[in-house]
Amino acid sequence: MGAFVKVVAASITGGLAALGAMAFSSAVSDLPSFWSIGLGVGLFAIVLVVISAAGDWHYVPATFGAFASVFFWWTATGLDYWAPDGGGVGNSLAALGDPATAGAGAFGGVISTPFVFVWLNITVSLLCGCLLGLLSVKLTGMITPKADTAAEIDAVVDAPRASTS
Repeated sequence: MGAFVKVVAASITGGLAALGAMAFSSAVSDLPSFWSIGLGVGLFAIVLVVISAAGDWHYVPATFGAFASVFFWWTATGLDYWAPDGGGVGNSLAALGDPATAGAGAFGGVISTPFVFVWLNITVSLLCGCLLGLLSVKLTGMITPKADTAAEIDAVVDAPRASTS
């Protein structure tokens, strides 16, 4: 149960750090090229490293996995609020109909998702994964045949002992 709690805490912490990085990157999106994204990811990665020094209450690799999952999905769905029109070129049906712009930037903006919904979607998915993992462990424990502990104890007690001299 301890591992479950640590991974849940890591999923929430990593998701919140990614939410902060997305909000920060969007707020300073006027910086050249991808500087705002690089700065946002760097700052919030430092925050995650510093939090990891605060104690053993979460699993650090899972924190970075959650951060990367949320941030990747924001990138895949068009960098909404960072890129103009949610990352799609024109973000309209007319843009999809034009061969020069169809499919450019998050499928022409068709799957553009606000970063708060990206965070909510991925964080809930990660937490569902934690619950399903716990359920899997509990079900496996229930259906796995139990060993005959009395026979195992007798085998150990009756085993010949090596001499110590």
